[in-house]
Amino acid sequence: MPATEEQFQWQEDLGKDGTKRLPIIFCLDTSSSMRVCLEGGIRTGERVWYEKERRMGWAVKGGVCALDQLNKGMKYFFSCIQKNMYALSATEVAIVTFDDDAHLLKNFCRVRDVDQNILDHVQTGDCTFMGEGIQMALDKLEECLNSYKAYGIDYYAPWLILMSDGEPNGSNFELQDAKKRIASLCRDENMLIFPIAVGKRVNKKILSEIAMGRETTDIYGVDFTGLFDKMSEAAVLASEAVQEIEVESILEGEEVVENEFYETTELKLSEEQIDLMDVVY
Repeated sequence: MPATEEQFQWQEDLGKDGTKRLPIIFCLDTSSSMRVCLEGGIRTGERVWYEKERRMGWAVKGGVCALDQLNKGMKYFFSCIQKNMYALSATEVAIVTFDDDAHLLKNFCRVRDVDQNILDHVQTGDCTFMGEGIQMALDKLEECLNSYKAYGIDYYAPWLILMSDGEPNGSNFELQDAKKRIASLCRDENMLIFPIAVGKRVNKKILSEIAMGRETTDIYGVDFTGLFDKMSEAAVLASEAVQEIEVESILEGEEVVENEFYETTELKLSEEQIDLMDVVY
C-alpha cells in the first residue's frame, strides 16, 4: 500500500525530532453489538434481530451504548495526554477497528495530530474479525518500530490495547498467527498488551490467551472514564520516568545508559504502575 501524505509528514517529523517515543495502538471492536443500548433508552415497540447474539430483541431509541462511551473515553485519554508536556511529546497513537473486516482508522502520529472526534462516525458491522484486526494492528506497530530504528529514534515499550465485547468469529488461522506474533513482540520488544472486555458476554479466556496470560480487565458498565484515566496516568508515568532520571543523572554527573534503564526500571514500571486491573467500576 503506497504511503499517504500524512505518513510522509510523520516520517519527516521523525527526521527532525529525536524525542523518545511511546507508541500505543488501539485495536477496537466495532461490531454491531457495540451499538446495542446498554443503559437507559426507550423501547420503540419494534423487534430487531441481533446477528452477533443470534436472537431477537427490542429496538431502543436513545440511551447509552458501549461505542458511545468508548468514544468519550478516547477523547478523555487524548485530552489528558495533551496536558502533560512529556507525554505529549512522546506519545504516538494509531487506531485499528474490526468488525466484518479490519480497518485502519488512524496510522501512527503524535497525539496532537489526532482528531478527537475520530470515532464520532465510525461504521459498525455484524461480525467480530478479531484475528484480522490484531494482524493489521501488529503490521502497523512493526512498521512504526522499524521507522523508529531507521531514523535512530529511541522508544519505550510499545502498547497494544485490545478491546472487545464479543467472541472472535473470523479466521481462526489469522487469530492463531496473531497470537504467535504477539508472543514474539512481547519477547523482542517488551510489548505490553492490555486485553479489555466490554460487557458480560465476552470470551475472556480467549482475550487472556491472546494477551500471553495477562488477566482481562472487565468493564461491566459503560463508563470508560476510570479506564482511560488510568491509561493516561500510565502513559504519563512511562514518558516522565526516563526524563526525570536522566535529568537527575546529568545533575549528578552520571552517565545515562539507555539500555540498562530500559531493561530494569521501565519493566518495573510496566509491571507495577501500568496496571489497568486497579481500575474500579
